Amino acid sequence: MKKGKSTRRGVFFQTRLALCVLGIELLCSSLVIAMSLEHSPDGLTNKGWSAMSANDNAQSLSTKVSFYSGEVNSGKTKLAAAVTANVDWVLVEEGQAVEKGELLIQLDDRDATLEVRLARASLHNSLAQLAALKQGAGPKIEYEFARSQIKTAIKEAELRLDQARLALSQTKVIAPFTGQISGLQVAPGDRVSAGHLLTGLIDSDTSETKVMVVNQ
Repeated sequence: MKKGKSTRRGVFFQTRLALCVLGIELLCSSLVIAMSLEHSPDGLTNKGWSAMSANDNAQSLSTKVSFYSGEVNSGKTKLAAAVTANVDWVLVEEGQAVEKGELLIQLDDRDATLEVRLARASLHNSLAQLAALKQGAGPKIEYEFARSQIKTAIKEAELRLDQARLALSQTKVIAPFTGQISGLQVAPGDRVSAGHLLTGLIDSDTSETKVMVVNQ
């Protein structure tokens, strides 16, 4: 009798143990599935990296793309006054396309023109003195001394004339290359000094168009 009871107890214990093991396995399987869903690749779409979106009816996919364009200019040159003078004429406008060698701005050239004339007259006077000295040459020592003095005066007059001619040419602001006016700073009647910014010029050969694409 005792042996039968003992057998039934053993079977009941084994049954409960098997149910416990099965329950633990089910619990572990549930945890694995939950963790897998939590780390699903679908979570990456929340980072906003995709440019595609689906409507509620899942009928179609659409992409909204905006284009922004701008000009990147690496060849902009600033043109400044080389002499002190009034601005006579401004022959261009902001954004205007110009050709190489085209006159952009004319400064008052009256002072520079007068300086050229004075320098030329001084040179001619020194050359005339040298010619007169040669014709009426006196004692050698006095002649060599006078000749040396006149030669020095001639060199100084030539240098002064070259500088005056350069200043006169600089009253004309010429486009050094084909491009576009950008940043015009002066108007007729303005007084400018050497180094004063007159305008900027963008080189047409080095400008480029940059397009930025933004997904939304």
